[in-house]
Amino acid sequence: MMFAADALDVIVEASLGTPRRLLTLAHATLEEAALRGHPRALVIDAEVAMRSRGMKPATAPPAEEKTVSETEKTRRWPWLAFRFP
Repeated sequence: MMFAADALDVIVEASLGTPRRLLTLAHATLEEAALRGHPRALVIDAEVAMRSRGMKPATAPPAEEKTVSETEKTRRWPWLAFRFP
């Protein structure tokens, strides 16, 4: 393994599911690990790679989602009121 398991978790979460970000961050993490002389990429390498590229750690989703009533939808987004027959 080139990456520690927890380092992979950090990389996947920070990439937000975007393949290009994932590859960029994974490559940068390997570069950081090589510069520091680590035999495999660690969490600290992933965090340094993220910060050096201006990426922020992924934030947790909100605890509960607010539901929007149909009247609010049509008021805020009038195109949602249009329905096909």
